Amino acid sequence: QQLQQQCQPLFKFMRGVPLDDVLTAASFGALQAATAAFFAFVNEHGVPLIYQGAQITAFFNAVARDVSARAQALLREQRIMLMPLRAFAAAVEQCRALLADFARARDRLVAKKVLTIPRDATAEDTSAAVFARLSRRLDVLAHFRQLHDELRRVVKAVLSPQASSTTAATVAAEGTGEEGDGQQQAQAQAAQTEGQEAGGGGGGALAKSMLEEIDSAYEQVSKHEDVVLMADEEWEALLAAYEKRMARVDDALIANLRTMLGRARDGEALFAVFMRYNALFCRPRIKSAVQEYQSQVMECVKANMDSLQARYRASLLEQGSAANVIRSLQVYRSLTP
Repeated sequence: QQLQQQCQPLFKFMRGVPLDDVLTAASFGALQAATAAFFAFVNEHGVPLIYQGAQITAFFNAVARDVSARAQALLREQRIMLMPLRAFAAAVEQCRALLADFARARDRLVAKKVLTIPRDATAEDTSAAVFARLSRRLDVLAHFRQLHDELRRVVKAVLSPQASSTTAATVAAEGTGEEGDGQQQAQAQAAQTEGQEAGGGGGGALAKSMLEEIDSAYEQVSKHEDVVLMADEEWEALLAAYEKRMARVDDALIANLRTMLGRARDGEALFAVFMRYNALFCRPRIKSAVQEYQSQVMECVKANMDSLQARYRASLLEQGSAANVIRSLQVYRSLTP
């Protein structure tokens, strides 16, 4: 009877603590509200004296596991890898906000000494470790999705029949919602004709083939509903299979780019091809495969600069007087490079 009286506050606390909403939340908003209600209850009613130290820490770690499990279940139910990129990013941010709110509320309880972290607690047992595992997986998925969508967008922009050398100046800006500066646009427009001549021919068929291959590689990942829940070893194996498929895309793009560069008649045409395909150089294999042509482009640029400088000097000398030459040099030096 004495023991029952001592445990009565604990029974009352456990009956009142609002955990059902955490376990049944149908959205991140509902789960965030249920988590806030849980901490509000703890702050209002306190923790029974009989339930202190390692026991209360174990209780909070169990709640953290429940919150993490429900968040993972929501991500799985939403099939986040099949979402459009904006919806995917929004779901990831909602989950991150939930974990951050829980961590802040937990830290406030630690500061009030309501909750303590035992020194002998293993890394796997703490609520921080539970959330850290989920956060790491979210970071990995977000990085993977960003790189995949960026590559697909770049391939579609560069290889489409309507693409021109202006793609090099605008494709990066499209990914961030910004536009290239005026100088980039002017340079791209100047090389548009050469880029179309050097890069034309079969672009539509190649773009379709590459996009189908990229989509097929991504499907190997997106068809798995448990990408958030699977072990690190499983995810690494899945990612390796994806990269193996994407290697075919790199090979086809490299072959096409080499063909375009091989057709270039002179250095200016080479430069135009590089401008058009510049956005694809985010792929390390593609960038390294065309390094042999970069020296030719640099020699062309250097020759054009030398020729321009020689013509300018000749025009100065033709003006006749040294005063005119000096004034012209002053104007020349004041020009913005």
